[in-house]
Amino acid sequence: SHSARDLPEKLMKPSSPDGPFSRTSRPASVLSNRLFPLPDVPERASLWPADNSKLIFSQIQLSETLRQRLLTLSRSSDFWLVPGEEVSLECIAEAFTISISLAEIMSKNHHLLKRKHWIFDLDGTLTIAVHDFNAIRKELGIPEGQPIIKTLESLTAKESRKQKKKLQEIEEMLALNASPAPGVKRLLEALSRQNYFLGILTLNTRENAWTTLKVLGLSEYFTRESVIGRWCAEPKPSTEGIKKLLNHWNVCASEALIVGDYLYDLQVGRATEIATVHVDPSGSFSWPELADISVCSLNELTDMLH
Repeated sequence: SHSARDLPEKLMKPSSPDGPFSRTSRPASVLSNRLFPLPDVPERASLWPADNSKLIFSQIQLSETLRQRLLTLSRSSDFWLVPGEEVSLECIAEAFTISISLAEIMSKNHHLLKRKHWIFDLDGTLTIAVHDFNAIRKELGIPEGQPIIKTLESLTAKESRKQKKKLQEIEEMLALNASPAPGVKRLLEALSRQNYFLGILTLNTRENAWTTLKVLGLSEYFTRESVIGRWCAEPKPSTEGIKKLLNHWNVCASEALIVGDYLYDLQVGRATEIATVHVDPSGSFSWPELADISVCSLNELTDMLH
């Protein structure tokens, strides 16, 4: 955990109480030696640095979501919440290599969230990721790195049935022991209140997906027809499942988006030209070129709706 007191002395540039600051109610956030207005987070900052070089961090009342986002990007801690300290933004940027605008993160592509048809990946997106795919491959005798479903489909009919049954048993056990991702109920409830249409596109079976939803108490937000499993359509990253849901809803790609935690979710979104939302609790965001919106949690995504 870093604070202003942990920074090298040369990074600290205290000024007089009057200093270069002027009072304002304009919302603001600090990043990379600049001050970014945040119109979607009203009345968050009480001080405005006239020379754009310093800000008393203890005066910024950022929401927990924004605070966690900045923590992730800076790879540091709540160093701006130290009472009474002033820190050079230029030095902060240099010390923590902060290079992206928080305002841009929270506002870019916001309008895409107004699309009324949302498609979710299931495992690792609506649930806490527990699937160890390498362990599953080992159990099924599939070489590491090989696609599980395509490999099973390539086997002889007898061997394929045997291995598919074994896979079903493994996944059914995981479904019965599924845990909800943080904020999932809050997000689905918020979307439901606004009359959004919700679907699921999963590499799991429809039966296991429905079991998972029931275990988590989330089945009320979906219809069985809007849950597309691997035997309902060619698995991701094939576009068949997305197209099936769009046809079911009778909407075009510009009215939908997909929320997922893995490369295939983003690839299928791009291929069908629907909007893409990447959920990555680690904050690594390995495929930024494929994501229209990136969030660390479903709670963060819900906050962006308001």
